[in-house]
Amino acid sequence: WLNRPPKYPFLRHTLIYSRPEAYYFAIVSNFALRASWTYKLSPHLRHNSGTILLVTALEITRRFQWSLFRVEKAYLQITHLP
Repeated sequence: WLNRPPKYPFLRHTLIYSRPEAYYFAIVSNFALRASWTYKLSPHLRHNSGTILLVTALEITRRFQWSLFRVEKAYLQITHLP
């Protein structure tokens, strides 16, 4: 029963959010926002405080976005849905 291929590639069998595009958007945006966060790691690029503020706001947005998916996963584990 659990060995069947998923309906949508790279996603789990049971999805809480009705649109699979939301999951694919989250995957792509997570990668892009993580890449933008590395900007803060370069000491020679930290001179513009506006850019640092923007990168920090993007990181907060990324963490909030993924908190929704962590709650979804916890719900699926609690309810024993595949």
